[in-house]
Amino acid sequence: MKDKKTLAVVGCGFAGYTLIRRLASRVPELEVILVDPREAAVFLPLLPDVVAGNVSLDRLLFSLPEFCRRQRVTFINRSAERLDGERTLVLDNGKKVAFDYLVVACGMEPNFYGDERVRKVAFTLAGKDDARKLRARLQEVVGRGSGIPGWRDNTGRYPGLVGRDADGRFCPGVGISC
Repeated sequence: MKDKKTLAVVGCGFAGYTLIRRLASRVPELEVILVDPREAAVFLPLLPDVVAGNVSLDRLLFSLPEFCRRQRVTFINRSAERLDGERTLVLDNGKKVAFDYLVVACGMEPNFYGDERVRKVAFTLAGKDDARKLRARLQEVVGRGSGIPGWRDNTGRYPGLVGRDADGRFCPGVGISC
């Protein structure tokens, strides 16, 4: 009898999640290992609703250890650092994971095209921390309880959503009324 082949999946965003859901139960001769530094993943399409205050962030989180248990997948709560040869993944703690197949599904990284000014003032919405920061900023600028419909201030302007940087260029998230 041939040994089970091992699939290592690095990252559990939509791509990693979907792959594991489809393969783990349909290919029983495959051992699946998920490597992800997070304990919980976020259902990203509803992050704008967190920012608006319509949905609590904890409603969008799902436990990766629990997901892996249900899928009969081994969960390694670490970051992948590099490859050692063609079939070994090295983790951030120096431990090694051997695999036959590797899927890298690490997600996205915002691209500011080298403009550090934009990086400093822009808000991204790629994860739970981004949603918290943007929600807090909106509450700071707009005021608690005013919500999305009440974004205009008493002059009819939209405060804090678009402003000008030090060079006078329009920039989102600066927090200056236009």
